[in-house]
Amino acid sequence: MTMPRSARMLVTPCAVVALLLAFGAVAPAQVRTGGGLITAVDLATNTLTVETRAGSQQVRVAPTATILGDRDDMLSIRDLRPGDAVSYETAADSAMTLRVARQFWAVPRGW
Repeated sequence: MTMPRSARMLVTPCAVVALLLAFGAVAPAQVRTGGGLITAVDLATNTLTVETRAGSQQVRVAPTATILGDRDDMLSIRDLRPGDAVSYETAADSAMTLRVARQFWAVPRGW
């Protein structure tokens, strides 16, 4: 049995709408990037204090965040220390991806 063309034209959009409703249309979260030197690590709240060009900022680290060291080794928030350089991407107000250079020390200009 074949379906008339007009019925097929109606079924296709209805199927798409049904799938979106069933699985939820997810809008992408706004991704923000940043970086600086870690000045404090708060394990109780999974928060880093990072000194950036704009000043000191609190960065919440998601429990499922991917944290990679400078040799692409997997790290946890417990491995981070003041003095480490970090770059991060946040979504939904939590850092999801972090890259860390361990004990990064910058040489001031004029030295």
